[in-house]
Amino acid sequence: MEFKKYLEVERLGKEDVEGILFGECVIFSKIDGTNASVWLDKDGIIQCGSRNRQISLEKDNLGFCSYINKTLHPKIEKLLKVYPDYRLYGEYLKPHTLKDYRDSMWDKFWIFDVFKDDIPLHYKEYRFILQEYGLDYIVPYKTITNPSMEQLMTLMERNTRGMKPGTFGEGIVIKNLLYKNKFGRLVYGKIVRDEFKEANAKVFGPPKIKGPKQDEIEFTEKFIIRSRIDKLLAKLQELEYKAKIPRFLETLYHEVIEEELYGFVNRSNKILNFNLLRYLVFKKAKELTPELFGG
Repeated sequence: MEFKKYLEVERLGKEDVEGILFGECVIFSKIDGTNASVWLDKDGIIQCGSRNRQISLEKDNLGFCSYINKTLHPKIEKLLKVYPDYRLYGEYLKPHTLKDYRDSMWDKFWIFDVFKDDIPLHYKEYRFILQEYGLDYIVPYKTITNPSMEQLMTLMERNTRGMKPGTFGEGIVIKNLLYKNKFGRLVYGKIVRDEFKEANAKVFGPPKIKGPKQDEIEFTEKFIIRSRIDKLLAKLQELEYKAKIPRFLETLYHEVIEEELYGFVNRSNKILNFNLLRYLVFKKAKELTPELFGG
């Protein structure tokens, strides 16, 4: 097998996950590490991946490939030799936005999905296999048929698994394996703590907008938030300061346009001034990161 990027996990309320709550939904805690995967290539050799690329010992990602080779290689090799068509996806827990995980959680590969021939297995199918081979995995909170937003809110409020006392996790992930969106794709849903009010409003109705209502300002205020910025900065932490600042601003603008623009424009037929939008995104980013810009 070759590298395969993990499927999309979209915020609840976006067009890409409309209808995902109809049917059996398995609710997992969302862990804030770096996305990683493991599989066998055509020669039976263990390969590793990050979110967007295949990695190696020479071109690693936060040391994940090194960790697999030095620590988990025997266990994963045994599993994949028996199940060569399996691909393991998970989160390699290194400090990102959240720093409040228990000490026992850090520096481990927490598996949250197993694919067979690029088709996801149900948790009930893979949990005993992972147990047998002594691998760490994320246990779901609950399986609910047709969950309500109230039920999801309750799970969100109780999302403390793996956290130090008095702290809360990043959010929850909703998996409905029989679901395909209007574009014919299987996607998962998510609610992230900092964005919960936004997701809830999309389901029950938009909030009243106070102050300026220009579309470019609305877009910027809606999507340029500290949690998004912190995730991006964590990815860029190894860059030198002079390189990090321009890369940070350009990547933030590119990601928010790629991830949010279609849904924002499509629902309301808005026409945006991209020169103004770019300026506002940079301005908002600087306001939220005074530590980077001498504020």
